[in-house]
Amino acid sequence: MVAPGSNAQRWSAAGAARFAREARAAAAVYLRRSTLAVEQIEFLLRTGMHVYHRTHGDVRRALAQVLAGCGYAAPFPDDAMAAARMVAHDEAQRLSRAQLYVVSPDMADVVAAAARTLTGEDLDLLEADDLPSPTGCLVLPEVMWLRRVGDDLIASRALAWNVGTVGQLDPADGGIRPGTGVRVSGFYDTPSSTLTRLDLAAAERARREGVPLPPLLLEGIASQVFRSAALGDAAAAGERHRQRMRAGMREFGELVNAAEARQLAAGPVVGEHTPGSVIEDPDFDFTARYLYAFWRLCEQKIATSEPAPVNHTARVLAQRTGTDPDVRIIRMRSHAGDPTGEHRRVNWHHRWVVQIHKVRQWYPAQQRHKIILMGPYVKGPADKPLLDGTVVRALVR
Repeated sequence: MVAPGSNAQRWSAAGAARFAREARAAAAVYLRRSTLAVEQIEFLLRTGMHVYHRTHGDVRRALAQVLAGCGYAAPFPDDAMAAARMVAHDEAQRLSRAQLYVVSPDMADVVAAAARTLTGEDLDLLEADDLPSPTGCLVLPEVMWLRRVGDDLIASRALAWNVGTVGQLDPADGGIRPGTGVRVSGFYDTPSSTLTRLDLAAAERARREGVPLPPLLLEGIASQVFRSAALGDAAAAGERHRQRMRAGMREFGELVNAAEARQLAAGPVVGEHTPGSVIEDPDFDFTARYLYAFWRLCEQKIATSEPAPVNHTARVLAQRTGTDPDVRIIRMRSHAGDPTGEHRRVNWHHRWVVQIHKVRQWYPAQQRHKIILMGPYVKGPADKPLLDGTVVRALVR
């Protein structure tokens, strides 16, 4: 399976739809059948447990807090491995049922620029009608690099969501309580040029198990309660939670880095330069902000949506894996006319993105604010590449 190239000029809607279908199917099979997948999820759970264990000093309570944050209700599994098996099964089910979306490279860049303008207070405005569908999986045209802990980078490639019961911070005591919201699962795809010896060993083990590593591997689960289901203003409790998360993840990252350094002492890590900037994500919420920006842009006339053609191969794959072959193609809506607004002929070599305005618009009939993203559009001929490194300015009202 070959992913669409990282060069925007090589992207095509048909290729992106094919990759999304195949990658989703492979990831769901891996989550259902692979013991390695369960062990990888156990590691993710123990990462979260480390943060809570520093506060509470109780391993089982720490596991319960992590699972409650993902939307699970008591009684909880007794150990992290049993919990990992439960999560793997549920993630496979959610991924299989998700409506697939793919975005063109320029649309992906605009969503990322819009996401950079959003804050935790903006996420607190989220309601069910902001989402284009109750469940979905957005597959990006190329990896989006996120820096989480120290110098470690996550090659985010797909973001899945599902409406249901999620955990929320109780402003009264900082505990986690259930509420209706959206659960977000991030999936990464490590490029072959950046694989370490540990990655290669995992790939070899997966092949021996008969379930090769898919291009989409679960990297984390987050949740956001809907505004109408929130217990109250949890801004202060949320900030304390983020501070605990930063401290705990820094500490855990140092332990993991030290262990990996010992294992990798026999060989170097091979890497390459990847176009595009690294996005700082110290609060582990950029995937949620990215999806929120995507959802809001989908509701507005900034983006266009169309179904990808479903051929015989796609129908066979869907029947074999129990998935839906439907894929929605989301593109940037281009403005017609001369790129400069002047009446002269110019041989333009690139396209570029212009300004994004973020507005918190009040809707009296609904008694709520909504985030409105206005103005991002692409100037220049449609057949020209998008300029790299374009700075998108955001104005907040």
